[in-house]
Amino acid sequence: MIAAAARYALALGLVAAIGGAVFGGVWAKDQLDRREASAAAQAKWRVVRGRVAARLNDQYALEFGAVWMTHAGRVCGLVNGGSSFGGLTGMTPFFADGDRVRFPVTSTHKEWAPGWGECIADAWYELEKGSLQTGYCATRAGRTRCKVYG
Repeated sequence: MIAAAARYALALGLVAAIGGAVFGGVWAKDQLDRREASAAAQAKWRVVRGRVAARLNDQYALEFGAVWMTHAGRVCGLVNGGSSFGGLTGMTPFFADGDRVRFPVTSTHKEWAPGWGECIADAWYELEKGSLQTGYCATRAGRTRCKVYG
């Protein structure tokens, strides 16, 4: 009985050691990939940021929430920018699709869903810290006025 328990404990320990080594290796590779991608990711974000500003016709009043890049290199995030009426839109999701910046209100479901699905599933490299919440309450002005219940 003791020999069986000892073999079980040894096997369990061996599985844990192998699992830890594999996980540690995957984690280390991901960290190395992030370091190597840093300069390219920041350069891509500068280009996409300019496109978002041009698309929203407002270069200076843009307020970004969370912005990140996927493993595939897609830049995704949330932005509070100007509307066509001169007001602010509240935090609205966007992603870069090649040379285009896509927003849910100006894209068809077929254009929007696959790209945003990738964004949500693979938030790999953080470009800007910020909220993932959409709407007015996620903006600087909204955080001072919105009340959280519960």
